[in-house]
Amino acid sequence: MIAALSITGLIIFAGIYRLHTKFQLATIESVRQAQEKEKFREILGFTAGVAHEVKNPLNSLTLLFELLEKKAPPELSRQVRLGKIEIEKIATIIDRFSELLKPVSLRKEFFDFNEILSDEINNLQSEAASRNIKIDLKFDPDLWLQADRFLLSRAISNLLKNALEASPPGSRVLVSAERRKKALVFSVADQGPGIPAAQQEKIFEPFISTKESGLGLGLYLVKKIVEAHGGKIYLTNQPSGGAVFTFEIPGGHHD
Repeated sequence: MIAALSITGLIIFAGIYRLHTKFQLATIESVRQAQEKEKFREILGFTAGVAHEVKNPLNSLTLLFELLEKKAPPELSRQVRLGKIEIEKIATIIDRFSELLKPVSLRKEFFDFNEILSDEINNLQSEAASRNIKIDLKFDPDLWLQADRFLLSRAISNLLKNALEASPPGSRVLVSAERRKKALVFSVADQGPGIPAAQQEKIFEPFISTKESGLGLGLYLVKKIVEAHGGKIYLTNQPSGGAVFTFEIPGGHHD
């Protein structure tokens, strides 16, 4: 009887211990997420202030360089054009920062996902050829979706460009689109070095990039677009090398 009670007590204690441990882990994760959200709010608030303060003088500089471009002597025209290009680069960076602050507003329409996929691949074929990289496409036919056509085009373009930049000359980028149950599943696989384990958990956060000149905004914007559609995006590394970015959006179906 005593032995049975002892065993019962141990079982109850083990159950309580597991519940306590689970509660502690959930609390720690909740605190971590709250800290991450607060960090993002601080970063985005700072970004908004910088964008606002810089935009007006930058517009003035743009007008000044346009005037100089018209009046500059031939020997200075090249330097003026280069200066104007650099200002345009700064303006682009600020615009991309500003995108982080805006909630994603969807304009949904019914369309064949393969149409925008083909368009984005065609737009990057010259860049792929210059890098000696082949893009292989595999897709289900007539894959229709009710979504924001423009925003999904941007998400596809970002993922394709990243794959081309990560892939070595002579390699391939595999692009696929299919329907799984009631979701559209899109993936891009490259043959680059993959994403280091230390960066995988934060790769979709803003200002995190594996590229020396990267701003770390592209994947964050892709994540915002996918999640605004009620979907999810994730990363895996292939055993043979290379990264695979996949997003799933509910509602994909055949015509």
